[in-house]
Amino acid sequence: MNPTTEDPASSGWHLDKRVPIALIVTLLLQAAVGLIWASKLDARVASLELAQATSGDQPMRIVRVETQMEGVRGTLKEMNDKLDRLLGYPAPAR
Repeated sequence: MNPTTEDPASSGWHLDKRVPIALIVTLLLQAAVGLIWASKLDARVASLELAQATSGDQPMRIVRVETQMEGVRGTLKEMNDKLDRLLGYPAPAR
């Protein structure tokens, strides 16, 4: 056959009648579910990014609180030692 008399149905893509309608419906449903899943995933990622952005200085605050707690422990130890000396308790072995 020459290119001018070629069958138009044989050139390019076409849907064969042997493809069951159930397969087409299944593929469309899978595509729809995939799009829904991707949009929900995008929303979850966006909410996690927002939460990360709002808790930006939290690690530094934790370090400050830990440092303050060390100071409080030292002060309590000093107060405990002074009370032991005032009450006449023997100094604890270290």
